[in-house]
Amino acid sequence: MSQPFTFQAANNRSPLRIGQLIFTALTLLSFALGSVLLSLVWFGVGVTTTGKDFGAAMEGRTFAFILLWSATMLAVWIFSTLALVLAKRWPPSLCQLPLPFSTVSGG
Repeated sequence: MSQPFTFQAANNRSPLRIGQLIFTALTLLSFALGSVLLSLVWFGVGVTTTGKDFGAAMEGRTFAFILLWSATMLAVWIFSTLALVLAKRWPPSLCQLPLPFSTVSGG
């Protein structure tokens, strides 16, 4: 007669696991919110240039896009790196700087 196989209860309440989940959620939230804001800026929502020079609309959109893009990538990089460091995944955490840049830039 074989012995029944019992599973150990999973303990997911450690501070490291909670920190991992929080930083992963913050990464996804900042990436999604930044992407929405970038698309709104790219399509010119909220940029008014009445009475200004001919290229002012594109110039304003480009400046806002660069500022939002860099802030979005900084937030995604910090949160994802912290989540991976808390998970003790050292090699992927070293690759976190180039990955968000290549994802958003399409390269």
